[in-house]
Amino acid sequence: MKKLAMGFALIFSLSTAVAGVQAADLAHIKQKQSLNICVSYDSLPFSTSDDGPNPGLHIELGRLLAREFGVSLQLSWVTFRYQAKYTNCDAFMGVAILGDEDGPIKKTEPYTRIEVLLAHQPGKGPYKTIDDLKGLKVATPSASAVHTVLVNKPVELYVSMLKDTDILDAVTEGRVDLGVVSNAGLGWYRHTHPGVALQSESSKFIHPLNGYPVAIGFRQANQETVDEANRVLTKLHKSGELTALLEKYGLEPIDRK
Repeated sequence: MKKLAMGFALIFSLSTAVAGVQAADLAHIKQKQSLNICVSYDSLPFSTSDDGPNPGLHIELGRLLAREFGVSLQLSWVTFRYQAKYTNCDAFMGVAILGDEDGPIKKTEPYTRIEVLLAHQPGKGPYKTIDDLKGLKVATPSASAVHTVLVNKPVELYVSMLKDTDILDAVTEGRVDLGVVSNAGLGWYRHTHPGVALQSESSKFIHPLNGYPVAIGFRQANQETVDEANRVLTKLHKSGELTALLEKYGLEPIDRK
């Protein structure tokens, strides 16, 4: 996948992806001695096919889950959600929790949260109301929730940049005043651009749908599988491994009791 924005769309849409291939419950995962997860080719901070110390949050979390299950990890590479049904993957490591909907994807408790932020250079703002944005140059993904609101407001919109990194480059270089990005995109940008100082604020005053909790989603699994994965997430949280992993990729954990 060449566009980070598409990576976030994949996370969001996989919460409703229908599995066309029979996937496995925990007993079958252990019988075949492998956990197979669906990941995207080029979607850091979540996953990448490049070898190196930063394979992505989903791949590293998958390794930890497989370790605790006592099996190996296998990867199924997908670009669009419909491709998942042609794979044998057992789980998606990042699915949106949007409500109490039932379906073929059984979700764990959330372990982090994706939020939509307004990134800007230090010393600018604060931005708390729509009126504060009047006359500003704002880069936002096309057809996003923020875009649908701002298209009718007195702001200068830039919608051709599809990757969070491109939007944040534009903010850093002063080509736009504000960039609408995810907290994951901003966190990873700060990791890869340690000399750049950017500030951020919530976009909730523009649109109330500005984020969602993220969980692990299992295809065609039973409750036992989800319960065991929740136990693993709690263990990783208590040991500090989950927090360290999330922080490595610019995210924060959801507190687990």
